[in-house]
Amino acid sequence: MRRLMNNELERKEAVVSSSVFGVIADPISSLSTIMISIYRIIPKFTDEGELAIPPEALTELADSVSARFNAILEAHDHKEAGAYHDRPYVDQPHYLFNLIAESDAELQEVIDAIDPQIEELVNTYTKQMPAVPAGR
Repeated sequence: MRRLMNNELERKEAVVSSSVFGVIADPISSLSTIMISIYRIIPKFTDEGELAIPPEALTELADSVSARFNAILEAHDHKEAGAYHDRPYVDQPHYLFNLIAESDAELQEVIDAIDPQIEELVNTYTKQMPAVPAGR
């Protein structure tokens, strides 16, 4: 199985209102939860071909994470090179998967569960590019 994902993961802490994550909180309270964010970049163009994951497949994966775990998966389709969501510049079109949870243990649990699903999406939706004849 091909491995196209960037193996470098970056953690970033974010202060997020508890209510965003479905945690019941006193509405008068100004309490917030420290969340940890980790992301992966998957390029759209590789030696294996062009990756084109349909939006419905990205939504389905994100919804399954929310349903199964105390975590949020944001899946972004960036059609142009650039720096998005306060992340470093990426020099080509790509997908950005941003995973948010309360602890490293929760992040690892979700990563272990969804890595095979992401790999399956990559394998399913990579279109082989036609070979260019030698001398052209």
